[in-house]
This record gives sequence, structure tokens and C-alpha cells, in this order.
Amino acid sequence: NSKLRTFGFDIVTEDEKTVYPLATETQKEMEEWLLTLGKAIGLIEEEDTIGKLKELSVYGKDYPTPDGTGIRDYIHIIDLAKGHVSSLNLVDKNCGLQIFNLGAGRGYSVLEVIGGMRKASGREVAYKVVGRREGDVPVSYSDASKAEREMGWKALKDIEEMCSDAWRWQVKNPQGYINKK
Repeated sequence: NSKLRTFGFDIVTEDEKTVYPLATETQKEMEEWLLTLGKAIGLIEEEDTIGKLKELSVYGKDYPTPDGTGIRDYIHIIDLAKGHVSSLNLVDKNCGLQIFNLGAGRGYSVLEVIGGMRKASGREVAYKVVGRREGDVPVSYSDASKAEREMGWKALKDIEEMCSDAWRWQVKNPQGYINKK
């Protein structure tokens, strides 16, 4: 293990090569999603990849939303990282414990994300509509107005840029960060 001193906190990382330890778990989740998407649209064909789905599952298309699919608040990893840094800067000001929502403050439907990935990749994204998952709500997005007001932070990247950057990363890392040695 390696220790990194950041904003007055000791952060233990798994190895000395971890550049952004706060984003490690988010990065791993994003990579797994990208590998799954890469497999679904035919970029990844190797059997030893994480992404093994031939198509994405869209859980429900009968929600009271414009295209019938669930709407969620997607945020670019860079916007999220900048939000974390902004919040850690408050620690240096000894402002006490506060809670901030970090999100885009607007939602994108599942089909909008699939469309964004189709545009970014230039390929069709295979998907199938399956039944709703129990507990899923039609629309969920954050109110990040406090973060903007008190930290001066706001998510800047839209779904098109998120998908474009995600696709570029996937093309450069078809096996993902997780499998790199």
C-alpha cells in the first residue's frame, strides 16, 4: 500500500501508480460499463473481457417520460473529480461538515445515452427492452445548486461529450484499466 497526503487526509492506495485515488472505485465501475458496452456494439470480441453481454438491457419502456425509459443524472468523471476537489478545498477553510449533491442537475434517458454512444462510436448499440426492475423510479436527478452557490462548482459536460470521451477511452483501452498489468 502507498499513502498519499491530500487536503490534510492520508489516503491509502493499492499501489504507487494510482494517480487519482478518490476516483478509483468510480473509474472501475465506469470501465466495467464501458467494456460491457464495447462488447454489445462489437468493438470487443475477446472472451476474457469483463463485458460479455451481446446487448444492453433497457429496464422498462413504459415510464411516464418522453421516450418511456428511465431518466437518470449522468455526470462526466472529470466534472465529478472537480467537484470532489472543490469540496475538499472547503476542508482547508474549516467550514465544518456539509453535504453537497454533485451531479449534472438534469437527467438523460436510457435511450438518450444509447443514442449518445451510437453517435460517439458510429455503430449501432444492440439493446433489448425488458421488464422494469422493482423499486426503479421514472426520473431521478440531483439538485446541485448548493454546490454551485457555495463552492462555485457546476457540472459542465453534456451527454454528447460524456459519450464521446467514454468511447475514446474505450477504444484506447479495449481490455480496460482493470486488466492492465
